Amino acid sequence: EELGAEGGEEGLAEGAPPGQQLRRVAAAGEELAGEQPPYLGEQALAELWVEVGELCNEADLPALEDELDGLPPEEQWGSLLAVRRYLLDGEAEEQRSFELWQPSGEELLAVWSDLLVKVSAEDAAEMRTLWEKADGDERRALAWDVRRYVADLEEEEEAMAAERRGAEEWSQGGGVRRRGGGAAGGM
Repeated sequence: EELGAEGGEEGLAEGAPPGQQLRRVAAAGEELAGEQPPYLGEQALAELWVEVGELCNEADLPALEDELDGLPPEEQWGSLLAVRRYLLDGEAEEQRSFELWQPSGEELLAVWSDLLVKVSAEDAAEMRTLWEKADGDERRALAWDVRRYVADLEEEEEAMAAERRGAEEWSQGGGVRRRGGGAAGGM
């Protein structure tokens, strides 16, 4: 599905990898489809794509399109509604949480230092440059965004580790089994 709209500046944290959170929200949207308005046809789907495209960062759109590519229109509809809800409601909640987070100068510096050791050297160098140019409130916002980015990286690493463990358990367990419990290929 091709979007004809340019992405807005609202949406996810600028430090987040493109589309990462939207992919998760879209995947969860497929499970929540029963709680959403029914699919209203191709025209409504096209309009929803445009609306979501205007709400999210332009860099997030390709990942979202990849996530939904090949899905039936009804599933795209449910996922896009979930993404739209996240962008509209989740962003307000995120903003409230950010406003409540008021670290002291020392606390902010400690958080920042801790975050920099959790990202690649290249990312850390870029983040240090941004930090040096920023004032107090900008630094707080930068630390907030990098905190979210690091949390997303850690979630991805945990998911990949779980997949590796599952693959290892499968290969150590003898692989595919035939019905009846016997190993494939033997009688």
